[in-house]
Amino acid sequence: VDIENCLIHSELQNKIAIEIKKIMIDLKIKPYDEDRRQGLLRYILIREAVFKKEVLITLVTATDMFPARSEVVKRIKAITPLIKTIVQNINSRKTSIVLGDKERILYGNGYITDYLCGLTFNISSKSFYQVNPYQTEKLYNKVVEFAKFNKNDMIIDAYSGVGTIGMILSKYVSNVISVENNKQAVEAAIVNAKTNNIKNVKFILDDCINFCSFFCKINNKISCNHNGST
Repeated sequence: VDIENCLIHSELQNKIAIEIKKIMIDLKIKPYDEDRRQGLLRYILIREAVFKKEVLITLVTATDMFPARSEVVKRIKAITPLIKTIVQNINSRKTSIVLGDKERILYGNGYITDYLCGLTFNISSKSFYQVNPYQTEKLYNKVVEFAKFNKNDMIIDAYSGVGTIGMILSKYVSNVISVENNKQAVEAAIVNAKTNNIKNVKFILDDCINFCSFFCKINNKISCNHNGST
């Protein structure tokens, strides 16, 4: 779908998307056709750290081979100095899922950093992160307002991504269990917790439904034993 403007993109993101499209056309890099399974470029992901003014570009390709890769990187870097890292993600599967498992860092360190509710978070290509950080801060503050946490509470942050909401709420409760099945996101969350010196959040690499079912069963047994029942 050929577009030049998306309403949930910032002006910077729209500009970068247009410029990358020009680069790909100029270098004759073909977009991927899902039906014929031909072409190279499947998706372009643009992630922007709004408060720190950093941008991550992920080029999702159908194969590991990337003709003119160095020239593509050179030209993308020249679009704006705000582009801090470029990643190639390889997705050769016949699927509509955007990202594949294999990645290669083409430029930078593979992630960008942003601030949210006073904390610092590393954001990678596979990390879940809200697209509108201004509204995210309002949303998280509403959670605190409505939930009325106390220091004896425990929170399960299901589908936690890089751990943003669990870490932001951690100062209001006794402890947080963050559950996520994306290994890269969990690894990033552990780094984020260390960066922010947060010590009362435990990160679990697991399917949320499996973990929560197990957790409920265990706690029901503990509750029954506590009440003297079998």
